[in-house]
Amino acid sequence: SWMWINHIARGGDVDADVLNAALQISDQAMNGVSIARIAQEKGQPVSVIVTQVKTVIEQQHGEPPS
Repeated sequence: SWMWINHIARGGDVDADVLNAALQISDQAMNGVSIARIAQEKGQPVSVIVTQVKTVIEQQHGEPPS
C-alpha cells in the first residue's frame, strides 16, 4: 500500500496511461501518490486497488505479478 503509482508503472514496465485508466486517476495524480492514498480518496479498501494494479500488470505481461 505504500508504493507510489509512478514507481509501479516504471518498475513493473507498465504503460502509465493504462494504469491511470484502470485506476481512474489523472497523470498529475500519479506523481508521488501511494496505493493507500488512492484507496482512501476513492473510499475503497487497499486490496481493491492492489487487485486493479495486478490485473493491469497481468494484462500487459501475460502473467500474474509476484
